[in-house]
Amino acid sequence: TDGYSKGNNPILGNNRDNLVEAIALNKNFKPALLMFNGRSEQDKLDIDGIYSNDKLVNVRVFSLGYQYQDLSLGNFQTKIINASLIEGIPSEIEEFFTSNQVPDENYYKLYGDVPVGYYGTNVGTEINIGYSKRVANVFTLGVDVAYLLPGVALKVTSEEPEASIGILSSLSMVF
Repeated sequence: TDGYSKGNNPILGNNRDNLVEAIALNKNFKPALLMFNGRSEQDKLDIDGIYSNDKLVNVRVFSLGYQYQDLSLGNFQTKIINASLIEGIPSEIEEFFTSNQVPDENYYKLYGDVPVGYYGTNVGTEINIGYSKRVANVFTLGVDVAYLLPGVALKVTSEEPEASIGILSSLSMVF
């Protein structure tokens, strides 16, 4: 994989590593409602072997949750998820961008001014709250709300990344 290295640059090309380990979970399993969920606005941040919007590449995820189930009241669930990059940006890459050694804008195609992980390894923290209730012994109605506070790893310009809110409603039928 190219990772942070690009082309045959004498500074970056010698530091390329072709070994990357990642885990791709079943496409129906998402560790969080917003993080690593393949949202289109974050596809631009993907860097081969460094960060992926829909796979757990070079990332450590911690999750703490609680679920309360009651036949009459329904099911309540809450989760706090925190993610961080395992490997931070190499010093050669940081120096490459800090000293303005990028030949031109088209050389290193980035969504922002710097790559993911330039300002740190914290990907972000997400809070999920959900409720579901079985209706008529056939249907399950549910609603989930998520709040994502992105970390500095997703900061790719001089501006701070914006927080996101997501709402998911569901209706499932049990046979």
